[in-house]
Amino acid sequence: MAYVVYTSSGTFLTSIPSGIVNSNTTSLSLIGKDVVGYGQYYNQNLVSMLSNFSNVTAPSNPLQGQLWYDSRYNKLKVYNNSWQSVRASLISPTQPVGQDQGELWYDSANKVMNFIDSLGQYNSINSFPRNSVGGWQYPSTPITDNTPSPIPYKVTLLQNYGQTIGALTTSSFTVSTQQSTSTFASANTTSVKLVAGLTIIGNIQATSGLLVNKQPITPTSPGTPGQVAYDLNGFYVCTGTNLWSKIAFTQTSGF
Repeated sequence: MAYVVYTSSGTFLTSIPSGIVNSNTTSLSLIGKDVVGYGQYYNQNLVSMLSNFSNVTAPSNPLQGQLWYDSRYNKLKVYNNSWQSVRASLISPTQPVGQDQGELWYDSANKVMNFIDSLGQYNSINSFPRNSVGGWQYPSTPITDNTPSPIPYKVTLLQNYGQTIGALTTSSFTVSTQQSTSTFASANTTSVKLVAGLTIIGNIQATSGLLVNKQPITPTSPGTPGQVAYDLNGFYVCTGTNLWSKIAFTQTSGF
């Protein structure tokens, strides 16, 4: 008499004649009736299942939902028309090998989260500043300029209890009127200009020396009106585009 075997969903899988061991339908040996030495096949099946078919090569004839421990890359995989990794972040101080697109690797040596792209390359997830507790964060909507067709810029805001008091950006531009009066409300103006670097909305107070490291200043060094710079020869103020004047200090009594 043949054994009729079904999948866990109730679909017919195979029929095993008496005295036959079927090793071609699944990754396990399916044992027919009256097989001599059936215990050998039975015990081998148990070991394979206990270890999730641990091997450097995938098991043959897998069924949907079957697990395989890929011992080459130390990864657990599940069969879903193809072998796919059971997604998890891999924590290691060194770059792993054998990860698939979209998987994450946390570089514990440098404290950086990485993901692997469609080309098999690792990319650091560093778009958002890690020190968000300190107030540095992305704005909820992109910061744009004030042109008829607004262009978004990469800006990181310095906020204090929900109020923007500064911004970091790689570009200089005038913020759109709407965002100047909402995001930068503390500026009390409808026109906020950001520089390539750090813009502080408000005053700066130095309780110690305020140092500016800059290349030697010449009368025609690049600059915008109102900038202050310092080199080994003293302080300078930019009085016009690319036009600098040295600030002369006169000592008076009481100083």
